[in-house]
Amino acid sequence: MYHHRSISDYPDAADFLTSIGVVVEDQDQHIHAGRNPCWKGRASDGELVFVKIEELIDPKASVDGNRSRALTFFDMRVDSAELKNFVSAIDPRAISPDGRIQVYPWQSSVSGSDLLTEGKLDRAVVQGVAASIQRLHAAGTEARDIAGPHIAESLPGTYGIPALPVELIPTLSGGQLCAWALMHNDKQLMETARATVLAEYRASDQTYIHGDLRIDQVLLDEADGNRFSAIIDWESFGRGDPARDTGTFMGNVLNIIATTEVWNVKRTVAEPDWQEQIRRAVECARPYLIDFLSAYFGKQRVPISEMRDHIVRAIRFAGWHQFDRLLASADSAALISPLTKAMAGVGRTFLLFPHDIDEELGLTHACASF
Repeated sequence: MYHHRSISDYPDAADFLTSIGVVVEDQDQHIHAGRNPCWKGRASDGELVFVKIEELIDPKASVDGNRSRALTFFDMRVDSAELKNFVSAIDPRAISPDGRIQVYPWQSSVSGSDLLTEGKLDRAVVQGVAASIQRLHAAGTEARDIAGPHIAESLPGTYGIPALPVELIPTLSGGQLCAWALMHNDKQLMETARATVLAEYRASDQTYIHGDLRIDQVLLDEADGNRFSAIIDWESFGRGDPARDTGTFMGNVLNIIATTEVWNVKRTVAEPDWQEQIRRAVECARPYLIDFLSAYFGKQRVPISEMRDHIVRAIRFAGWHQFDRLLASADSAALISPLTKAMAGVGRTFLLFPHDIDEELGLTHACASF
């Protein structure tokens, strides 16, 4: 949930920033709405910086329970040549001992999600993201010896499964309660989710994953908005199913395109044909999905059965992402909108029938023929 916060609400952060010579320029106005407050600042050398504070620290973030996952990731980049040289990320200028307070070089690149919404995102961008995230997944063997095992943050939207904690119910909006009622009343959905995307993946097959790979976690080149630059926001980082990264990204691309498609139609049509608009959105998203998966598998010599297994799992995660968006859009809302219900329906189909979706969209076939 997004809340307005002043830097003065974080005395430890203010002290840390003072100690490294960083001044937040407008202490009562933070930027980039989200779970973590962020501010624009200036370092003692005059350079602009981006200040970020992790609001939520999960005690399972690492084996010692006192470090953010982002800090673990950046520490690993120091010790792992694979992570440093081949995984595109922006290293912090400074980071607090627990990793909660992060200071990055200021970036002024165009948002990838904005370009996708405008229909201007170059498909080479998703290919660049895919290649970088594949290198992260491939770096797991070396990285495992450096940091020790720890799991990625829980998937978004899982706090109410298998049931909502009683103490949490009074804090939820009417829209969130409606969303959870919709999900809890679908026994097949809940059973499938718990047996697949919410189940613990085989430890022997886990890799290090970003954990929350979305298009708004992607930085574009400041000089060329058609080129991928880096992946940001490593707060969910850890070990898990690599298909979680590929699937979440695919689901996010589909969700943004569908939302844009429907809102464009609603400007001229009072009652859009939801089924037709969703069908068109899937058609528009398909080239991005194929480009992303083809770049992810690249020139790897992956048996087609292994490739299909990964893609089927990714389709399920893409489906779960629609329920994550359902809950996020219901935050502070009295009801859930018809569009988010429609996308939840898409998510349900992806989650329950991933083999059919793979066949219909020709994802494995396209990647195998690449």
